[in-house]
Amino acid sequence: MAGPMPSARPSTSDPSSGGPSARLRATRPILPHPAHAAGRSARASGVWIRPSAWALVLAAALTAGCPGLQTAAAGTITGQILYEGRPAQGETVSLLVQESGTFTAVTGSNGSSLTASTDANGDYVFQGLTAGTYRVLFLPVAVHDGGGVAMPSGEVASWYTLPGTVSNSAGTSFPAFDVSYDGLIYPQEVGDHYVSTTVPLPFHWSTDPQGQRYRLQIFENDSASGSPVIQLPWSSDPSALLRQNVNSDRYTWNVVIDGGNTGQGLSAYEVVDLAPPPPSTTPAGT
Repeated sequence: MAGPMPSARPSTSDPSSGGPSARLRATRPILPHPAHAAGRSARASGVWIRPSAWALVLAAALTAGCPGLQTAAAGTITGQILYEGRPAQGETVSLLVQESGTFTAVTGSNGSSLTASTDANGDYVFQGLTAGTYRVLFLPVAVHDGGGVAMPSGEVASWYTLPGTVSNSAGTSFPAFDVSYDGLIYPQEVGDHYVSTTVPLPFHWSTDPQGQRYRLQIFENDSASGSPVIQLPWSSDPSALLRQNVNSDRYTWNVVIDGGNTGQGLSAYEVVDLAPPPPSTTPAGT
């Protein structure tokens, strides 16, 4: 089973720089991704979000072998991406390679991250690879409305395969993974949500097609960096009760998705205002 997800956040900067973060908000209701609704033609004009520093740290954290892997041609990595159980054409994945215990982005001849796009069958392929241990990273393309506002994608915010090995005699074929995801449900940021050790607050999220267990993470304020201030235990249920005293503040929360041998992903983030319950008042003379 895959291990816990590191807490740093996705970024639009180069993977090695740890630069500004780009948080894709999940709102309700979730609308179909425009690229899926239009034969994924929107991918051509989308903005590719490069792997982030937290992405590379996560990749280093999960180094156990994957029992679902199959062999491929030497120097080759293959796999398939699904959306709602069907082949997803036009998705983009990048490649990470393990170096000195850490996974870093593989770069092409132009110095940019090496990427591959899925074909009509949802298949992707990387060829001409040297021997080593690799992972595939999926980050959705940002699609914006006419006002420049990022639209809900209906997809996970990221997905990683488990590590796979390429040698001089064989490559790796990763298990297919499904990137469709309806996102976070409750709570959202409108108004204060009271919570304490005696006043629990429920959190709810959608189930993931291959999700075996989930982990709620809460980050202090809505900044683009930092570690979670609260991280609940793994659970197979798409909900959790938060029983913890908090300071009155704005927070963000997301869910780590453990997909077993298909890998591990993250939901998009949602902002929420948390506060301790107001003190009870006792009428005079009672």
